[in-house]
Amino acid sequence: MNHWTRRYFALLFVTTLATGALLARENIADPWDAAGAAKYLDARMDVWWANAKILKTGDAEQRCISCHTAVPYVLARPRLGRMLGETTPTAHETRILETARARTRSIANMQPYYDNTDAKKIESRGVEAVINALVLTSHDVEAKAAQPSDDTRTAMARLWEVQREDGSFDWLNFGLEPYEAPDAVFHGAAVAAMSAGSAPGAAASATDAGRAGRDRLVRYLNANVASQRLFNRAWALVAASRLTGVLTPADRAAIVRDLEAAQRPDGGWSMNDLGAWHWDKKEAPFAGPGKTDTALLSAADGYATGLAVFALKESRSNSAAIAKGQQWLRAHQSPVSDDPAWAPWRAHSLNFDREHGGPKGEPWRRMFMSDLATAFAVLALTDEPVAQTASSVAIEQKLDTPQVRVYVATLQPHAPVVSKTGHATNRVLIYMDDGRMSMKEGAAGATNAFKRGDVRWRAASGAYTAENTTDHPIRILEIDLKDKPAGPAPKTKLDPTVVDPQHYKVEFENEYVRVLRVKYGPNETGANHEHLLNRVVFYVNDQPGAKADEVRISGAATHVESNKSDQPAERIAVEIK
Repeated sequence: MNHWTRRYFALLFVTTLATGALLARENIADPWDAAGAAKYLDARMDVWWANAKILKTGDAEQRCISCHTAVPYVLARPRLGRMLGETTPTAHETRILETARARTRSIANMQPYYDNTDAKKIESRGVEAVINALVLTSHDVEAKAAQPSDDTRTAMARLWEVQREDGSFDWLNFGLEPYEAPDAVFHGAAVAAMSAGSAPGAAASATDAGRAGRDRLVRYLNANVASQRLFNRAWALVAASRLTGVLTPADRAAIVRDLEAAQRPDGGWSMNDLGAWHWDKKEAPFAGPGKTDTALLSAADGYATGLAVFALKESRSNSAAIAKGQQWLRAHQSPVSDDPAWAPWRAHSLNFDREHGGPKGEPWRRMFMSDLATAFAVLALTDEPVAQTASSVAIEQKLDTPQVRVYVATLQPHAPVVSKTGHATNRVLIYMDDGRMSMKEGAAGATNAFKRGDVRWRAASGAYTAENTTDHPIRILEIDLKDKPAGPAPKTKLDPTVVDPQHYKVEFENEYVRVLRVKYGPNETGANHEHLLNRVVFYVNDQPGAKADEVRISGAATHVESNKSDQPAERIAVEIK
């Protein structure tokens, strides 16, 4: 493929991306009702704020954050927002965040979730530490924060401060399944691992106490997963997608296999399938505190199905059970209704019959399990990369053209990345953060220090181990070259490095690429110049028409560039030969 053909296809690719996005919006109907799910979850948060327990928090008061309504809302509602084209968080997302912040800032002067006994105070302390860490790390992930917030650092420090010696956390026990019973301690540890393995959680835990706490947590989950009910083991799959070491390959394969075996012929799962449930009983016969509707509980439900599919997806499994489960969820979403018992997806109490009136059938508590069902159905039906929260390295794709694949790799601190097969392609690396890394290939090792905006060439290589040796995440823009050079690069008399050397300088050049650093001072205008090669452009700082960290593909052009602002402008252009 010659340079002119490549240029044509690259321009066609960019045009097709824009056109395809419009076609996708206009012609492809959603197979399930995201707006209905958002309507339900938002309404349920209205009800939660009206009824939830009020807790003294510093000099003010806050409502508590619930495992069954608010936490699943934090996980699912941002995904619905993206699907629906919302550009800002909902009022409920903001209030949950502000509640977690206020509680975290008032640790020394706040009322526990439950304070009627010393035991409940201790249990409340563990639960709230896990919940606040999840809310705050999730927010930092959604905000794509380069560093964890101060509140996140405080919450993660608190998490490790209250951790048990065995690596788990004290957990509320009211003899209520699935979240307030002795077996829920493992679930709480799995949720803590989601925070610890996230980019902000890992960065906030880059202390001696944090590293020790993370190691204890991994050991606890790894040592105890085999004896857990399938519900907890499904949560371990989710935790393992975030935090390295939670599951061995054999444990992971066993959980996937057991979830597949528990799936119903129609594609669903029931909460009965994910037991056994013990409530607070230490030996058989096991029974809950009240009478339940056994027919309802024996049928497939939205929470069990949503959790199973979500866990399988997060584990990067290629199981056929995922598609079958998603089909079940699509087929069983209920249309919007004014019925007080309406939810897009239902699940039912494991503890009481809440469906046939009586004191246990009032609508607020009746729908707690359906809050979980709806949120986890959303998580199961939406496709977002695990990489957003993967533990050692996260990959976020930016561009994919006939010549290059461009992505951001985020390396967590002190989490070795082992590549057993190496890297088959040549790459240009643009460092998006100051940092330092170690690299070991075979017996050879080296340390590499860099600043934001530094550019390096990395040839195809064999097996290696890389580690971010700083105490914060490091982002690297990687430009993978798909092909060999098409031949000698074409030349022009209007080459920018020739006609405008003040603004265009060559960082390095080889047979594959030429890398230019482009710098304009405030209100400067350059000379007329010509680009003959396709190029990937990375914006180092905010400048007219682009934000810092934006990445674009550009084709051949003849133009004059200028910086019409009072601040310097810097970008890096990687020309593909």
